[in-house]
Amino acid sequence: MKFRNIHLLILTMLLTGSLYAQKDVKEQEILFYLGGYGSFNHNIHIVDFDYLEGVTTCCPRFNENGSGSGIAIGGLFDIPIWQKFSLELRFGMATLDGNLEMESSIGNTLLQDVDPPYIREEQDAIAKYIIESKLNAFTLEPTINYPVWDYITVLAGLRFAYLFTANIDHREELVSPDNVTFIDGTLTRNELDGFELIDKQAFQMHLIFGVEVPLPIAKQTYLVPEFRYHYPLTNITDADWKVSTLQMGLALKLPIREPKARELIEEEFYERDTTVIAKFGIQEPQIKLISEREELVKGRQGKFDVERTIYYESYEMIVPKESKINLNMTAKGYSTDGSVQENPAIIIEEFETEEGFPLLPHVYFARNNADLKSTDMNLIQPDDATGFEENKLPWKTLELYRDMLNIVGKRMTENKNARLTITGCNNNQDAEAGNTTLSKSRAEAVKDYFTNTWNIDPARLSVKQRNLPRNPGKTSIEDGTIENQRAELSSNDPAILAPVNLKEIQRVSNPPVIKVDYGIESDAGLKNFNFEILQGDEELRHTSGTENSGEYNWEITEEPVPMLEEPVKISLTAIDNAGKVENLSKELSIKQLTIRKKRYELKDDKRIEKFSLILFDYDKAEITNAQADILKDIDSRIMPDSKVTISGYADRTGEPDYNRDLARRRIDEVRKSLDVKDENLTLLPHGSDILIYDNDKPQGRGYSRTVQIIIETPVKE
Repeated sequence: MKFRNIHLLILTMLLTGSLYAQKDVKEQEILFYLGGYGSFNHNIHIVDFDYLEGVTTCCPRFNENGSGSGIAIGGLFDIPIWQKFSLELRFGMATLDGNLEMESSIGNTLLQDVDPPYIREEQDAIAKYIIESKLNAFTLEPTINYPVWDYITVLAGLRFAYLFTANIDHREELVSPDNVTFIDGTLTRNELDGFELIDKQAFQMHLIFGVEVPLPIAKQTYLVPEFRYHYPLTNITDADWKVSTLQMGLALKLPIREPKARELIEEEFYERDTTVIAKFGIQEPQIKLISEREELVKGRQGKFDVERTIYYESYEMIVPKESKINLNMTAKGYSTDGSVQENPAIIIEEFETEEGFPLLPHVYFARNNADLKSTDMNLIQPDDATGFEENKLPWKTLELYRDMLNIVGKRMTENKNARLTITGCNNNQDAEAGNTTLSKSRAEAVKDYFTNTWNIDPARLSVKQRNLPRNPGKTSIEDGTIENQRAELSSNDPAILAPVNLKEIQRVSNPPVIKVDYGIESDAGLKNFNFEILQGDEELRHTSGTENSGEYNWEITEEPVPMLEEPVKISLTAIDNAGKVENLSKELSIKQLTIRKKRYELKDDKRIEKFSLILFDYDKAEITNAQADILKDIDSRIMPDSKVTISGYADRTGEPDYNRDLARRRIDEVRKSLDVKDENLTLLPHGSDILIYDNDKPQGRGYSRTVQIIIETPVKE
């Protein structure tokens, strides 16, 4: 059949086909169809080539069409898209097999007679050339379908195919004359079996035209006889070889419907449970809702949908419960000797203490700097100068040093005839080497502070400058270099740079610490506790918390201190979560040994005097004239029964052995000026083994070059 005749047949069938079927009744709305198809294929091979890659043939040209048959099977999906139009998508497999045959004259071909003596000679002959193809493909076919009548649907679309098998069998058969064979005695030659086409085009595309007749076989279910024609757009190989298909078959379309609404039955159920709990702190039973939730259970009952709402409620019934609280508490005294006393009697004793603090008349500046703000000096405003009082300063040497300029300023205002010399110095190294201008600036900065803050007449202030101080620190080490960056003060009046003497009454307790251990047991749970130490109506200590156990350390001589001989009351009060209150208390006796009372009762007392009045220059043990006057005053305070302790110290510069020897020499110089019996004298040359001040600061190192003197003198009525 010629190709043009086939196309004419297809067109005629599409235009004239008409079938009758029973009209379907209105049903539920169809969402889409699912189904499958199967068909018989009549394959038409349209060829015009003279060569196939890898195939040996004597045929001058294949130009006559061939045919074959096959099947197509697969699944389908059909969905309405617009008005009556629907989109159908098919996916499956199809066979495109077909045979090609050509007869052609072959001249001057060496042939052999079929009978003996098998004469061979060149003759003209006719041969048939045969190609039997085996073509299998996976297919995807989207089409647009439109019903032109009730049961006649036309469609058009594309087929995309992938050839996963493309093999051929090839042979050449001798047709005439009939009394000869090829020289090998056979009637065929150039045979190939199962040859895979080398230059196949795996991807194939066809136009689809067709007609369907949907026949209802059940409720909105259709058996569809169909006729489709696939017009090829691509070749099977690089040669001009196409395959069109006439496809006749059946499809089954099953509807996927929108779910049909069912009549709904709604029900409600309640499930309740109650828990009984005994609880502290309530008088009457209480019932309350603890939790609630709802659960929706869906199901079917015959032709009805059932929605059952279940409400779950949990209640709590609280009934009264009596609570109990158990308290325990112990009080122990811890003495300085390590002994422990249960429920001790407390003795508070007073001692009179006096301590002298030397003034270090040096102001240390930052390197290459003359700004007084770079020093450790406490700089006050002129309005604050009138309220400055020396006897209110803290009993700490380095804290006193920070107010050295204010102490000197106050004394200068009180001693109108005193004069002050300020000598500026430098470390005489690097940027400060020979820089007496910097030295003078440092002295001027100190002078300006005295004149501006303390309103001292500039005529009473003399400024000098030099490189290294008169007694410089060791220049080969950093500590010494920093100490040489200073301004030094000196005065014609010894009172200006005299030590600061402070007095106080010191209280000592025996035992010094009362340790209170407490424990609380409560079956209702502890809400909080209060702990108090009282003397009469005065609260000495108080703390609170929520812990069931713990301890409290009472440092007796920390303020406020018991001032009476009335017993102190230690009280522990606990409150539980039920509101119940329990209290436990203890009393400790107090005995007050004040100075006045001790003297009245003719009991021994003692006066403690402490002096750190002697400051030595770096690596020196000599006593200056001003220090000699101070030692005379100290010697006048020593009584025949006084106990005297002299402790010598050094800064961190130097080796420990050398510093201990230096401290002993300093002690010896001081001892020469004091009249003390050997049996009442204790000497302690510590050197740098004990650094009594912060040696990271130059003033700390300056104050460490000292001798401390402690005088303990009994006082009798």
